[in-house]
Amino acid sequence: MCKKRLFVVSVILIFSIAIPVIAKQSTKQFLTITRNNHPEKTWAILIGTVSNRRRGISSINSANLKVGMRFTNSRVLTKITIKEELEGIIESYMVGQPYNGQPASILSSDKNMFLLGEFGLRPEDLTMTFLYWDIKKEFKNESVKGFACRVIGLINPKTKEFVKVYISTKYYKPIKVEWFKANQTDAYRNVIVTSFETKGSLGAPSKFILYGPGWRTKIDFDKIKLGYTKDGIPKNIFTDDFPE
Repeated sequence: MCKKRLFVVSVILIFSIAIPVIAKQSTKQFLTITRNNHPEKTWAILIGTVSNRRRGISSINSANLKVGMRFTNSRVLTKITIKEELEGIIESYMVGQPYNGQPASILSSDKNMFLLGEFGLRPEDLTMTFLYWDIKKEFKNESVKGFACRVIGLINPKTKEFVKVYISTKYYKPIKVEWFKANQTDAYRNVIVTSFETKGSLGAPSKFILYGPGWRTKIDFDKIKLGYTKDGIPKNIFTDDFPE
């Protein structure tokens, strides 16, 4: 299997559609709402595929992907399962991300992270840990795919990696993210949400385009289930199966 590069951010996080409009907040206030945008205990199951194409390579690498998530009052719990059909390889990861910005805890079924690494996936990315980096600056507002966004620059205090996050002013969720290595001005990773799916008062992004120099990746969650914890939680939210 050729090594492919894929980087996912957790814009797949479940969101509430009916978020009240609030007067202009400071950068810190706006980001605080984004970081803690879980007014009720909810859950999500997203199942789909990941495919990647690289310049100069005719074949497309693909795998099945399942993400089960529970949102509590203090943290998000995530089970990530990836399955490569051709070789029958399957890996899973449990990730816990506190809302207070403490580092994510990760429990892997495979210490080598072989399959996930083949796609360039990092499990903690699905909990939006970059949102807890230090605020560097806020840029001019922009529109992305019809969404009015505030653009906030965040910097990793340890690695000095920098991200520009385009956050919807309506949903308080990232619509676009650009990654920059320390002291570089050209983004080396990009992601744009291209489609959303809604179920009642809840919704989640369902399609993504990720790209960088010489590669392009698509993520398509074609099976999405969303709900409130008070109404019951599916038994298969943290299992490794891929139901039809």
